[in-house]
Amino acid sequence: MLGEAHLGKRTCSERPVSGVVASTSNTLRATLGPIVSAAVWPPACSRGLLLMRISFRTATVGALALAMLSTLVPPAAAAVSTGWLDRTFGGDGKVLTNVGGDDTGEAVAVQADGKIVVAGTAHGGTDIALVRYNTDGSLDSTFGGGDGKVITDVSGDDAAFAVAILTDQKILVGGFADGTLEAALLRYDTTGTLDPTFGGGDGIALTTVGQGALFTDLVVQPDDAILAGGTMTPDGVKGEYLVVRYDSSGVPDATFGGGDGIQTTIVGTGGGFAEGIALQGDGSIVLAGTQVSSSNENVELVRYDSSGSLDTTFGAAASGKVTTDVGAGPDEGTDVAIQTDGKIVVAANSNFRKGAVLRYDTDGTLDPTFSGDGKVLTKLGQFGQAYGGLVLQPDDAIVAVGEAVEQTQFSYTDTIVVARYTTTGVLDTTFSRDGKAFAPFGTGSGNGAPVAGNDVAVQGDGKIVAVGTAPGAGGGSDVAAARFGTKATAVLPRPDLLIRSGGSFVGDGRYNVTGLGQTIAKKVARGHSASFSIKIQNDGNTVDTIMIQGSGGAPGVGVQYFANGAPVTRRVLFGGFHVVLAPGASATIKLIVHVSTSAKVGKVFRLPVGGTSEVDFTKQDVVAAKIRIT
Repeated sequence: MLGEAHLGKRTCSERPVSGVVASTSNTLRATLGPIVSAAVWPPACSRGLLLMRISFRTATVGALALAMLSTLVPPAAAAVSTGWLDRTFGGDGKVLTNVGGDDTGEAVAVQADGKIVVAGTAHGGTDIALVRYNTDGSLDSTFGGGDGKVITDVSGDDAAFAVAILTDQKILVGGFADGTLEAALLRYDTTGTLDPTFGGGDGIALTTVGQGALFTDLVVQPDDAILAGGTMTPDGVKGEYLVVRYDSSGVPDATFGGGDGIQTTIVGTGGGFAEGIALQGDGSIVLAGTQVSSSNENVELVRYDSSGSLDTTFGAAASGKVTTDVGAGPDEGTDVAIQTDGKIVVAANSNFRKGAVLRYDTDGTLDPTFSGDGKVLTKLGQFGQAYGGLVLQPDDAIVAVGEAVEQTQFSYTDTIVVARYTTTGVLDTTFSRDGKAFAPFGTGSGNGAPVAGNDVAVQGDGKIVAVGTAPGAGGGSDVAAARFGTKATAVLPRPDLLIRSGGSFVGDGRYNVTGLGQTIAKKVARGHSASFSIKIQNDGNTVDTIMIQGSGGAPGVGVQYFANGAPVTRRVLFGGFHVVLAPGASATIKLIVHVSTSAKVGKVFRLPVGGTSEVDFTKQDVVAAKIRIT
């Protein structure tokens, strides 16, 4: 997928190569090529969307990505999650939803009744999409047209990157309309109908700023005023930070900014783009994102006072701005939240090779009590590692969401990743196994599944909901959602492979990737064949798709695989053979080894066959056939 643009928070390039910068913003990622001197406009989701693959906010090839997402922590005290996929959600902890074809999930919020609202795009990034799920992951039939989905065509190409639930449970959505010509704010009632008491009488408030603008995050103030953060361009080339304040009816607040409710800020010689907004206890407003210079990209924070003026108590030289070089290569700020003590927490990415979390003191200096230097960088997988959003738990533990490509023994798996950190910046080992939990949404060669983890929320019961984009069953991309909870409701996948050749199966209840205790050895004369049966069992507690991948031949030795009498050799060799099994169910395939008359006598060949759970790619089992040529 190198050089291929994605819609949404995720990148255009999941595996960066020399000379290519993978710009990984919470909204859209774009392949920039060698660093340019300006942040190119338009940012995503503009004209030409249909030519792009989807993964989060939209991006034009060669264009800089803009946008952001909202995070919501319900006020109820939350129980500690242990980071296990929750089988009470969708059966296996994951749900894929086709809204209108080529869809993205960009932001998530949880209602007071526990229902889950996801905002994003539909129809290849041309319309705004809303999806509402019941607490069990089923689509809510009381929302939209009875199918839990709402598609809104505002004007031209539209997209949503932020969502919030108001105190009356109405739904607020931020994004853009008409190909980023206008920043868009929409309000829906609890059934998914646009609210005529908001905006221009149609539930929509459109704001024109410069030559283009978009909103990527939202905050609702205690007085119900709305703060919308994002990016605008004054010239169609460079991006500037943007914040607009509206009253509760969707009218720009004349007491904010320049008297029109709008404030913009130049960041970086090459421009920049904002992705997250947060409100501090004293009413100060923090925007987080990325600034672009002639040689690099760095995380950029900007703080305003409650009237929209730059806060001179923040940053160096009373500038109201803080720039942070996270690591070698380009960095990006993707989300921001405020801890109970007023410290500022930022999700970021370092050169698309590690997810990063930064913490600042209230004056904008990096906090040395957090991981020693205010920065913690985490390797999430083998490739394409990035954080798209974060949320704080009531105890100030930090939950970040992103995606990575994980390499297993037999394949690559594209997965949404959720990580939890303690307040000191250490991965929380009480969460999953090592502080990181995975929701795999694509297993294959690793060459193109557009999986993106874009936003995260904490439910009132402490369960964690992550949303993003993943490959759809019928092609294109779908809205993806995953929920993590306690071990009591955990999805526990367990593929089990057994092997035999004429006798009894061996390997029942053995799980390893070495073939220990589940290898059968056999002598085979030149010019003859040997047959092995391989049984595939689901020893887990949920329906699972088990990917089977086996060994090929060698000089003098050929192999064939059969399922139900039909040849499946090519599929097994390249990881394209999948078996869907209910808990306790099994299937059998046959391996036939052919030894040629010219094979070398005494030569020993080991032919492993592995099974990988698509619910949890870390769960694998391997059996092996071992032949000696006589």
